Amino acid sequence: MARRAGATSDMASGRAQRRPARIVASLALKCSPGRVDRALPVRFAVLANPRSGRGRAPSAAEEVVAALHAGGHEVDALIAEQGPEQAAEFTRRACETADRMVLIGGDGTVGFVLNAVPNPPPLALVPLGTANLLAHHLKLPRDPAVCARLAVEGTVLSADCARLRLHDEHGKQIERWSFLCCGFGPDGEIVRRIAEMRSGPIHMHEYAGALAGVATNWNAPAQRIQADDQALGEHCFGIASGVSVYGTGWWNLGPCDLDDGRWEMFLMPELTLASAARLATTATWRSLADAKGVERRSVHNLRVEGAARSPVQADGDFIGWTPLELKLGLRQFRIIAPA
Repeated sequence: MARRAGATSDMASGRAQRRPARIVASLALKCSPGRVDRALPVRFAVLANPRSGRGRAPSAAEEVVAALHAGGHEVDALIAEQGPEQAAEFTRRACETADRMVLIGGDGTVGFVLNAVPNPPPLALVPLGTANLLAHHLKLPRDPAVCARLAVEGTVLSADCARLRLHDEHGKQIERWSFLCCGFGPDGEIVRRIAEMRSGPIHMHEYAGALAGVATNWNAPAQRIQADDQALGEHCFGIASGVSVYGTGWWNLGPCDLDDGRWEMFLMPELTLASAARLATTATWRSLADAKGVERRSVHNLRVEGAARSPVQADGDFIGWTPLELKLGLRQFRIIAPA
């Protein structure tokens, strides 16, 4: 797994409690299939982030496994209570043994898997995270039993991953894969502050407090932007996204293709409380591209650098500092969605 700077999701950061592995009896399944439709995948790997959903992940995992088992499918499942090493080993094994993989957690759990292995099985998601942007974009169900049925019957889509190269606290280059979005400036600083004070699940009011602090007491350093070899001048605030929603899921970014090898980039005006309110209102009721002062374009490659470094977030985690290089077209992953 690529090195990651700063705080990350619970599974990736090892915040999961270090108790001996608890693989619930109904989850330690390598069950013999009963009546199986051989036209469908029959081998499932189910990975649960124990802290997702404020502790609801283990019970959701039991529901998913029970539903898959009732359908006659073979299931190997894990509640990853020993942290990232245990989850990564399970994921590597799933690449060799599973037809499909069900993730019980949030966007951070998806990002963990994509950074743990280069080509995971098609992924189904039971969304129990804070923002659940991928679930919003794909209009995924929330009920575990319904998600289990979707894991069997859903359509497998391809989606782009972006390779990010940036720098850690000490200036060393790091690399990771992003599947949702990436942002620099105020966006990165808000997530960095939340990561610093986080001790458990994130609550929405923490975003509001961090945003207010950044908008009133932080000056974003200007960054030179180069998109697909075209210089776009200096900007302090920008995001690039592969999905149609942003932030807490209420911001609309407009049409977006998952698999076209391009992300939508938005360069925004200086962040103040007033501009933040305008951006939020327009993005909620219309589209971020319609907000005053916002420049939008579709990009394949992106470079962000300035005289002073700027914080960067990806997929909801603070990951490091500019200079940042984002490149698409190198990798895709498979996600299971409603037909």
